[in-house]
Amino acid sequence: SSSISVSIQLSSGGSGNADFGFQQTGSVSGIVFEDLNADGSQQATEGGIGAVGITLSLTNTSGSVVATTTTAGNGSYVFNGVVAGTYYVSASTPTGYSPTSPATQQVVVPGAGSANFGFQPNGVISGNVFNDLNGNGVKGNTEPGLQGISVTLAGDASRTSITDVNGNYDFTALLPGSYTVRATTPTGYNATTPTSSGITIVSGSSGIGNFGFVKTGNLNGIIFNDANG
Repeated sequence: SSSISVSIQLSSGGSGNADFGFQQTGSVSGIVFEDLNADGSQQATEGGIGAVGITLSLTNTSGSVVATTTTAGNGSYVFNGVVAGTYYVSASTPTGYSPTSPATQQVVVPGAGSANFGFQPNGVISGNVFNDLNGNGVKGNTEPGLQGISVTLAGDASRTSITDVNGNYDFTALLPGSYTVRATTPTGYNATTPTSSGITIVSGSSGIGNFGFVKTGNLNGIIFNDANG
């Protein structure tokens, strides 16, 4: 606590007056957590997200930012000394996550306003499309990737990726779900592996789908009448 004082000069028989005004303050706090099951509520096994640049902004009803902070190592944050009023707290989405709770939440002060934010780790599906020189369906160390091959993702999300110079592709920021990855057979090649693969992604997991193709060739010759046997 702290005290304030004013000086008053009194003349003989005089009187003085001193008024003191106080404005009630409160706090706004909460936690930013890894919402593995995406239900918007923190479970005992779901830890906080801290020290990864989560920025929280406290904004008043006129839209002015009153204060900003970042989460502690356990994902907690607090704004102290907040004067009475209605505010909005927003949390930035960390890289590699998707929000599972509203990105902006209203709190009212006085009292202890609380706003928690859940984020679910994203999944990744990646792989390689390669020239299967020996046709065995497995990429060998000397078998190069195929560039420019279209790979499509279907299921809980639909996207298309084109393989890079090394034959690699990826689909990032995937939510948990069931997906099918399909590679387009390039002209002049035959598939040596299935051209589609079913992959299930759980929170924060990764899946791999590799596809092999072997180049086709021509076989020609002549059938002749061997007159001399």
